Order: sequence, then C-alpha cells, then structure tokens
Amino acid sequence: MLSGAVLIKIVIVLQVLIALIVVVVLKLFLDRELLRNALEGLHAFHPLNNSGISEIVVISAGKVSFDDETRLKSVLKEKFPAAEIVMLQNTSLGGGVIVQCGETIFDHSLAARFREMFHQA
Repeated sequence: MLSGAVLIKIVIVLQVLIALIVVVVLKLFLDRELLRNALEGLHAFHPLNNSGISEIVVISAGKVSFDDETRLKSVLKEKFPAAEIVMLQNTSLGGGVIVQCGETIFDHSLAARFREMFHQA
C-alpha cells in the first residue's frame, strides 16, 4: 500500500501533467484563431496598387501546417499575383503570424495581442 506522502506526490505530478496538456492545447487553439483572423483580414484587404509589391514576408511563431500555409499563400497570390512569398519563423511572436505586404503589415501575433491588451489597460 502506498503512503500518504507518495499519493500526494503522485497527485501533484498528475496535476502538473494535466496543466501542461491544457496549456499546449490552448496554445494550439490560439495559434489557429490568430491565423484565422489573419486570413480574414487578408481576404477583406483591397490593395490600391498591388503591382509594386514584389515580395510578401510571412513570419510565424513556429512551423505552419501545410494546409494553413497553402491557404495563406492562396489568399496572398490572389491579392498579389506577381509577389514572391517568403515564409520565416520567429519564436518571439509567441503565436500567430505577421504578414508584410509592402508598407502594409498585418500583425496577428500573440505578442501584438499582449501589447494591445496592456496599452489599453
């Protein structure tokens, strides 16, 4: 039979594991929502002159899934057919993506959401 101290340690370890799983799942959900918001913003964007844009830079916090990258590139190619799309990663974003189309920047990163939250408070 296990002693009370061992049971408490087991319970604490299980709670930590569950907390880690919850954090990972929430991070995945948040990344997905930030990308969805970026796609919506890009769909609604109507550039005045897209012919001068030769390169679009997409910066993500981590690896973007093949499906998400395909959707993102499809929307960008629709808006900017002649532009080369460069995919980069920067873990300091925390999550989400930043899309730079010439002078226009769509910042749908977790870091930007935190900045907005703390500047409004």
